[in-house]
Amino acid sequence: MRFQQLKEILEHLIESRSAMSQLYRRMASQADSPRAKMLLEYMVIHEKEVVDKLTNYLEDAPSRVLDTWFENVQGEDFIGRCQKVELPATMTEQDVLGVALELENSLLDLLHDALEVASTPDVKSAIESLLQAERIRQQRFVHSTMRMDDM
Repeated sequence: MRFQQLKEILEHLIESRSAMSQLYRRMASQADSPRAKMLLEYMVIHEKEVVDKLTNYLEDAPSRVLDTWFENVQGEDFIGRCQKVELPATMTEQDVLGVALELENSLLDLLHDALEVASTPDVKSAIESLLQAERIRQQRFVHSTMRMDDM
């Protein structure tokens, strides 16, 4: 999948996060472990919050930034990738966390690729802010899951 404008990248991120939420919901229905189920239910809520924040950003960002054109920013069929993810019913919290971080990192890589070819300071600043927010969200997510391990 090739992206031409920043708004297309953001729309892809929103769709990808929704696909992650659906994946986690499906995995929660298949998991045997109550702890894995609890983590997956938390992750469904987490992804909904991320979708809401990205949607708000897309609605509020200046059109001159959103309409910026990119060359050579490629993404994958992320929704298809999420649909193919399978873990056994005996999945552990670590298995779930591993899948989540792998998916999240591929979305961060897409933003990083866009940053490398951003043409204006405004667009670079917008993408850097998004990347920073996503990294902070990821760190908080990892810390939250680690606290769940302590329970």
